[in-house]
Amino acid sequence: MAFVRSLLAVAVAIAFVFVVVGVTNANAADNTSLAFQGFEKNTGDWTPITTRVPSGGGTLHVPSASGHFHAELTNVHDSYSAGYGGNEFSYFGFATTPAYPGNFSQSISMYVFANWAPAIYNGPGVWIDMSPGHPSGNYGAEHNFRLTPTGSAVRVYVDGQVVPIATITASGWYKFQMTYRKGATPTALVSTDMNVFNSRKALIGTTTVISDSPGGPLLSQDLKGPGYVWITVWANGWANDVLAIDDVRADLLAAADDCQQEGQHSGNCGGNGNDNHDNH
Repeated sequence: MAFVRSLLAVAVAIAFVFVVVGVTNANAADNTSLAFQGFEKNTGDWTPITTRVPSGGGTLHVPSASGHFHAELTNVHDSYSAGYGGNEFSYFGFATTPAYPGNFSQSISMYVFANWAPAIYNGPGVWIDMSPGHPSGNYGAEHNFRLTPTGSAVRVYVDGQVVPIATITASGWYKFQMTYRKGATPTALVSTDMNVFNSRKALIGTTTVISDSPGGPLLSQDLKGPGYVWITVWANGWANDVLAIDDVRADLLAAADDCQQEGQHSGNCGGNGNDNHDNH
């Protein structure tokens, strides 16, 4: 991921000059919201090639997850490495990383086609990668959802785990969320629930990971606020080089976890990574 780091570092100077209009920050009426981009007015600080499209329009002609607009991302070939794109990302509209606001989550909705063709080497077609704010060079809390199509379903893997946390068999919008919680002591690791919700806000897959990813570990005392969301390791030509996203957000956790906000149980979202099938 060293190339990734340099790409983000160079692009931050570009991203900071974007005028972030239409991105809701912590001053919003909903005091649990830290940032929100629904693409109703613009694309905010999303890097090119990101196109705002009306519901039912654009290249994919899918309805928006909410509101009247969403965004389509166009893969920039070889922008991650030879054979893979990775040019589109957002800092949730923040020009500088916010301080730690309390336990929080970051999420993005993506339209998943269950019949996406398999990617090269039958591996992931794309990663949804996120990290919270952190000291320079520390990527211990960076994690990713790896969307791996089979031709009739899309398996969702987390980081290097070998068992998918969800298998998506119905096309539609899915929310991919990561939560961030400090440990009991300043030097404890940060825990993250990796959650997948369907369009009915039902939790269909989850696992819990800690902040010991390569480039870490990230200690609880070093956890900051919202960091970035990055669509990367996107195989050249896969999904015809176009993906639909909507409702990019960061939120304070209102309860012990975010499951209650999604209409689920009030216990820990975190699971053991077992296969979960969405057959709605």
